[in-house]
Amino acid sequence: MNLPLSTALLHAALTVLRLLSFALAVLLLLLAIRAQFDENISIGWGQASLGALAFAATGAACGWLRKRLEARIRRG
Repeated sequence: MNLPLSTALLHAALTVLRLLSFALAVLLLLLAIRAQFDENISIGWGQASLGALAFAATGAACGWLRKRLEARIRRG
């Protein structure tokens, strides 16, 4: 299947952004867990948890957009 360059780039960008968003969400969740037990961490566990939630939502949105793009590509 030959895709236009812009469609292929958008698909690749959404894939990378999705993976990076979920990776950052996991890292922030680990930081939130550590912040509960270590008072030397400068970010609070609540703020780290909210950051993780924001990155998880971004990853989910990228996944949804990627899925819609694939459906549109299949339709022609």
